[in-house]
Amino acid sequence: MTLSQKIEALLFFRNEPVEIAWLMKFLNCAEDEVNQALLALEASLSGRGVVLVRAGDEVQLGTPPEAAELIEQITKDELGKELSKASLETLSII
Repeated sequence: MTLSQKIEALLFFRNEPVEIAWLMKFLNCAEDEVNQALLALEASLSGRGVVLVRAGDEVQLGTPPEAAELIEQITKDELGKELSKASLETLSII
């Protein structure tokens, strides 16, 4: 398994921003190695439904901007559904 594949698996598993320093420590790699692997991962994800998102010294997997409309539509649909009987009972107790 390549370093970029390991990073991809960790980012998928964590499902939240991860510091590059954490990747370095956990994978026992130098910063240059991690950055090269991140570049390779970013290139391999190009044109797909998942992208590598960088924010300062943190990275995470995310969706491309082109998918925003689709995701917004799904979110509105899910939020527009009526609550189940069990959900209503829970809310009435609260």
